[in-house]
Amino acid sequence: MSIRTYDLAILDYIQAHLTHPNFDSYMVFLSKIGNFTLIWLILGGILWLIPSTRNHSKQVFTSLVIYAVLSNVLKFIIQRPRPFEIVDVDLLIYPPIGHSFPSGHTASSWAVAITLWRLRSPLRYPAMLLAILISYSRLYLYVHYPTDILGGIVLGCMIAFITAKIFADKESWTHQQVKS
Repeated sequence: MSIRTYDLAILDYIQAHLTHPNFDSYMVFLSKIGNFTLIWLILGGILWLIPSTRNHSKQVFTSLVIYAVLSNVLKFIIQRPRPFEIVDVDLLIYPPIGHSFPSGHTASSWAVAITLWRLRSPLRYPAMLLAILISYSRLYLYVHYPTDILGGIVLGCMIAFITAKIFADKESWTHQQVKS
């Protein structure tokens, strides 16, 4: 059996057992706030307005820039069709354009959530919960395979690591300049 077969089996299980009309509007909302990294851009802006969290804001925005580059490169290289292009389903949202792997909603959400977690931000718990819910919404809405979500989580964690490395190197360089 192929990965796609397992992916579709999981999506079909979710559709058969883990959906309910009362949840549909919530899942659509969660997916929409993840569009164009909207919720994370707003959060970064709010963090920027508070002088004590300005560094957190810089790291959130840095992670989103890295996400935009890496996610689009991977989508272009892999060009995986979305599940609703393979299976005829009634979508609750307009069909997203672009390729499926990795899930951009998931990658950006996890990049920001892990960045905030690493910084021990008081927002780390709600950010992580939101990242999980946004990721799940993409499965619920049948617009990503589970492996797209897993790929998005891995990519998001890698982006948070890269962001941490960039800022650690920057701080190290700044401290060396001050000592000189």
